[in-house]
Amino acid sequence: MPKSPAARAAKSTTDLTADPGARLSSLDALRGFVMFWILGGDQIFPQLDKVWHSALSGLLAPQFDHVPWHGLVFYDLIFPTFMFAAGASMPYAFAKHFQSGKSKAQLYAKVIKRGLAIIAFGLVFNGLLQFEGLEHLRWLGVLQRIGFAYLFGALIFMNTGVKSRLAAVAVILLSYWGVMMLVPVPGFGPGNLSPEGNLAGYIDRLWLRGGPMCCYEFGDNEGFISNWPAITTVLFGTFAGVWLRSGKKGWGKALGLVGMGLAALSLGYAWNPWFPINKNLWTSPFALAAAGWSFLMLAVFYSLMDVQGWKRWAFAFTLIGMNSITIYMGQQIIDFGHIGDFFVKGAAAHAGAWGDLVRTAGMLAAKIGFLYVLYRQKLFLRL
Repeated sequence: MPKSPAARAAKSTTDLTADPGARLSSLDALRGFVMFWILGGDQIFPQLDKVWHSALSGLLAPQFDHVPWHGLVFYDLIFPTFMFAAGASMPYAFAKHFQSGKSKAQLYAKVIKRGLAIIAFGLVFNGLLQFEGLEHLRWLGVLQRIGFAYLFGALIFMNTGVKSRLAAVAVILLSYWGVMMLVPVPGFGPGNLSPEGNLAGYIDRLWLRGGPMCCYEFGDNEGFISNWPAITTVLFGTFAGVWLRSGKKGWGKALGLVGMGLAALSLGYAWNPWFPINKNLWTSPFALAAAGWSFLMLAVFYSLMDVQGWKRWAFAFTLIGMNSITIYMGQQIIDFGHIGDFFVKGAAAHAGAWGDLVRTAGMLAAKIGFLYVLYRQKLFLRL
């Protein structure tokens, strides 16, 4: 007899009562790896290409600037991979919660509190405490999207098994496609995916009514309705986390991640001709393609760090990943560039064309040094 939805939901919670297992080094490192580039690492290859151009630097430099509209480069993967890693951590974090004897009601409260706290941090990050007036506040943003997707992704994960969660992903991605292609925009009609004519941008302009938007002229790339498919980015991560907690052997788990990644990439690029891959709109094929690359990156980090045990090479990434929200918020408050210049400004002045690269290295060293001090003191921001 088929299981009822309630029974499947109960099983999904029961599965999490098992021993959560050791913390995966690869998840922290992957989270830190993608954060590294938005902390200033994205300047390295463009600066290197200017002073020492080669075929390799010429190939890598364009990967560190978002595509203007349709398409995908490495820099477009940073945000979704971070959210994917958050989803992959859920099976471990929730299992630890139940292992400590806490109830599902307490987990609901924790999830809701955490999601709302991240959204609140996003508003503070965007200037809420500067009291310049609500009309000058950007209501949307990176942390707001993380908080929203985490909250709803967690609630779905807590109440579904793998098959039901796959169905939820399909419904979300297909419904977003249907809405974006079928609902007409005044003056442009239905199915217009141009910067000025797409439905998501129109809704942003309508609801924000002249308020701040980012990062294209006609809408917000963390806009209202594109938060909907972003939930699936977190859900894709939960599939990885559940798989890594399974009884499979290390290399079997790594190959499974590769298989999931290739499947998601194939679906995303196959869908692309009818619904283009677009980060600003977080289109359904973008969610699939980004998840595909995230699965593959996690497979590499997991293979090297948790299967082979090679962890020292990624220590700096791990420092970032263990305190990612802290450094993301902290760089808005602390002038790490000034701190870095205190140590390397003289060297940069004598480095000629390499000066900018030296100063970038100094700034990154200041940020990682700050995180190392927090790590040594066991200080971590837990929302």
